[in-house]
Amino acid sequence: LQETYMTHYSMLFGTYFAALRKEKGLSQTDIQKRSGITKSALSKIERGTQVVKLEEFIYLAAAVQQDPADLMKDFGIYHSSRSV
Repeated sequence: LQETYMTHYSMLFGTYFAALRKEKGLSQTDIQKRSGITKSALSKIERGTQVVKLEEFIYLAAAVQQDPADLMKDFGIYHSSRSV
């Protein structure tokens, strides 16, 4: 059951982050340069096939110039709006 939730939320976060990245006009290369996360790992995160570690989440937030707490809150609002 726990793995199912992780997969579900990984996919949701990946979709959200990819949309946010594109909204900000950033490429995966831009995020890689800003965060140090490889393009391969970023691609897996955005597809939801890799669970985001806390450290990676913090680096991703910095790469899109958001406070990690705000990124988490915004993801929660994004996710809630699609769950209805």
